[in-house]
Amino acid sequence: MPAKPVFLRNSKTNKSSAIYVCNPASRQWVKLDWSWDREERGMGLALVPSGSSSEFRLVNLHRLEIEYENHDDLDFTYSFDIYSTRTGKWKTSDDMCLCKYSLVKNLGIYVSGILYWLTDGDVILAFDLENEKSHLINIPVGRHPFKEGPEGCVGEFNGQLYYITIKNTGMQVWILENYYASEWVLESCISLDIMEQDNPKIIYSAAERMENPCDQNPYMDPLAFQDGLLLMKVCSMIVSHRLETGKLKELCTYDTLGPNSFINPMVLPYSMSLVPLQRM
Repeated sequence: MPAKPVFLRNSKTNKSSAIYVCNPASRQWVKLDWSWDREERGMGLALVPSGSSSEFRLVNLHRLEIEYENHDDLDFTYSFDIYSTRTGKWKTSDDMCLCKYSLVKNLGIYVSGILYWLTDGDVILAFDLENEKSHLINIPVGRHPFKEGPEGCVGEFNGQLYYITIKNTGMQVWILENYYASEWVLESCISLDIMEQDNPKIIYSAAERMENPCDQNPYMDPLAFQDGLLLMKVCSMIVSHRLETGKLKELCTYDTLGPNSFINPMVLPYSMSLVPLQRM
């Protein structure tokens, strides 16, 4: 069976670095060198399969700060570097996006030809890879003005972009209906009391523990969503939540993932199933 390639990036040294892309089916590696001429380069690296399992494109965001003389506001411009295995070269798109927010988790989600990045504001940064056009999409629910970091996660299911957020009123699941008008449809809203009743061994007093909207370490926090399966934080655990059944399953605790994983971890739900290489 063909497998989508998985990319790995080594650490930055002396303003130079390399990206390693591995195809687990063929066990072939591709090394891509590029120069770290700016600290902001390499913020939102995203891998996009293209055609056969051996072809891919890589999109790398480049951020520049814009400072204004008359006030303290700070904006950013994002440009897009694209690598293709068909050409074997990097190129910089002509399109640039003006956005006053920073990216969150450096995570790019690929959905039906478009890449999406969460920001620490009330918009999602999108980039149409075929047309090389960027766009800012308003999230479906407002953010608390004093809450830092993300209040939800983005994901993909059946070729559609999802936005999932958890508050003390419950878990809301939104689907993007109109890309250009930022129109969302509320797919479901599940109260925390119902989730607790269905999963009493995992969730306890959730609504009470989620009362503070400014909590930087919330009791429940959505991390990633793919193919109907949500990965989420519950207290000190990472659990999976199948939206169709409402059942939660404990996967691991944060202390097994290292000291830097507890606050705002990066989760990459590229494939929700792994096939051992010897079985391919």
